[in-house]
Amino acid sequence: MSTQKSLAILSLSLFLLTSSLAMLAQQPTELPHRPHGGLFSEEAPAGQPLSLGWFFLGLYVLVGLIFAGACAQQAVHKALSPIPWFFAGLLLNAVAYLVLLTRPPGDARQFPAGIPPGLHKVPETYEHVPCPCCGAYSHPTALRCPACGASMEPKLESEADRWRKQRPH
Repeated sequence: MSTQKSLAILSLSLFLLTSSLAMLAQQPTELPHRPHGGLFSEEAPAGQPLSLGWFFLGLYVLVGLIFAGACAQQAVHKALSPIPWFFAGLLLNAVAYLVLLTRPPGDARQFPAGIPPGLHKVPETYEHVPCPCCGAYSHPTALRCPACGASMEPKLESEADRWRKQRPH
């Protein structure tokens, strides 16, 4: 799944780069609309179009923001601190994302709001169970059917109930 995400992000950044270069290759008079000023919609002052350096700087910042968000999300998923990985993705783009993909998962207890002692992250989702009255599917820890409101017998103990039993009163 993470390989698919990285391929999708890389293909998006390549699409943005190629489409921007195609627009840049056109002559400024061939562009569909001339830019207007933002405040009063007046014509922009006549002059040179956007220079190639500014264009690539803007493109680098845009791709950097995409990779920064992807790095922060992947870091949270791997229980690593997302702030340094956000800035690494902003500055190093795809290189930081690829390095992050090779990192082993961290320890979730390092976060202040980490997982309470005795609990663990559920590695997979449990199979839904049908309601005995209406047949609508619900989570196996549900006490009531979300569709008809009928009482249901939980098949598993929920993480919240387990936590309530373990905490001191």
